[in-house]
Amino acid sequence: MGAPELVDACLEWLDDAACGPLIGEMMQVLTGIDLDDAGLTVTVEDEALEHTPEHDLPRPDPLPTMQWWLRQRPRFEDGVRYLHGKIRGRAEVIEALTSGPMRRRPALLQDLQLRAPRGVLLRLQTRALTSRQLAELAELRRALASR
Repeated sequence: MGAPELVDACLEWLDDAACGPLIGEMMQVLTGIDLDDAGLTVTVEDEALEHTPEHDLPRPDPLPTMQWWLRQRPRFEDGVRYLHGKIRGRAEVIEALTSGPMRRRPALLQDLQLRAPRGVLLRLQTRALTSRQLAELAELRRALASR
C-alpha cells in the first residue's frame, strides 16, 4: 500500500467491478484525493445478494481516473511509500490513524508497530468505540514520543 508503481500496475483493472474500487482505495490512500469530491467516480447499481465492505468503496470512473493519475504520477517516486501525498513516516501514519477512515486503521496500526522502537507494544482496539480509540491513540502518541 502506498507505492506509486503499484497503481501503475493496476490501472488496466480500473473498470473491473471487483478490483476497481480497491484500486481507487489504494489511490486515495497514496495521494490523499477523495475520488467522489474530485468527480472521478461512477454510480453503479449493484445487485449483489451479499453486501461486503468493498461495496461501500467509491467506484472509479476508469478513463478520467487514469488521466488524473497520469497527470499526478510525476509527483511520486518509485520505491517510496506515500500516505496522503506525503512520504510515509511515523507522523503521517499517526495522523491517518487519528483522522482517517476506520477501515484503514488495522493496516496503519500494523505498519506503525512494525516500525516501532524495540520493546514498544502499541495498543489500539480498532473495533472499539471511537471514544476508547481516541484515548488509546493519545496513549500511543505518548509512548512513541518518549522514545
